[in-house]
Amino acid sequence: MILNNYLKQLQEQAEAEVNYNINEYFDRLRKTIEKNKSAVIEKVLGYTREYPILFLHPRKILNAPTILIAAGFHGDESSGPWAVLNFLESNSYPGKVNASFLPLVNPTGFNLSRRADFWGVQPNRGFTKSYDNSPPSQEDDILKKNISTLSEYGKDRLITLHEDDEENFYMFIYGKKDNLETKILSMGEDKFGLAPSKRLSSARFKSPEDGIITNDKDGSFEHGMLVKGIKKNITTENPARRPFKERVELYIDIIKEVCNPNYYR
Repeated sequence: MILNNYLKQLQEQAEAEVNYNINEYFDRLRKTIEKNKSAVIEKVLGYTREYPILFLHPRKILNAPTILIAAGFHGDESSGPWAVLNFLESNSYPGKVNASFLPLVNPTGFNLSRRADFWGVQPNRGFTKSYDNSPPSQEDDILKKNISTLSEYGKDRLITLHEDDEENFYMFIYGKKDNLETKILSMGEDKFGLAPSKRLSSARFKSPEDGIITNDKDGSFEHGMLVKGIKKNITTENPARRPFKERVELYIDIIKEVCNPNYYR
């Protein structure tokens, strides 16, 4: 009886947790692109198997900050892609900044609910010289072919939405912490608390304060874009041990904050 109750609880938790339904994701994404077609252009950067890597950018470029929000580099980090989708479904396309999106970089990994892609390669490597010389994935090669365009559309700010096997929130930044980074750190702290500096620090990582890792030159897309000339880069890490719904909520709120033009004056 105890075992049956435990298995029932696990099943209920699984049903309430992460959604990796790739067909539902792309169906809903295409509907919201259609809803926003007067404001957004959809571009397919390339395909991994039958799945596109989509890039969404404003149809009309404003005299305003230009930012890029990217998610889904690792297939088991689902709160970022769903937050981007829910943000686009529930809000008008941002009109006061030039906001572009890479909603789901690793669709084959997402479909398999695992970190690596279909071929077992972990994306987000090979954009610059890596500490471990990891080879780029097919997804990385597609992004590298388009990195000049992506860096132009993210020239004022790049934010990537990741997850880690953590109880608390943290993020990577480059250079001195600015007002937007301070705000995002505060939002993560209010929602999940911050990963302690002592836990984040290692031979590779420098953590000057709780919730912050600085200047990680790891061969990632984030570092590659910085080398290409973007002004500022934030890599957020949602705590995967916390409830899925709460992780998505935090990322939706962070996307809204990133799209606030007041941070770029």
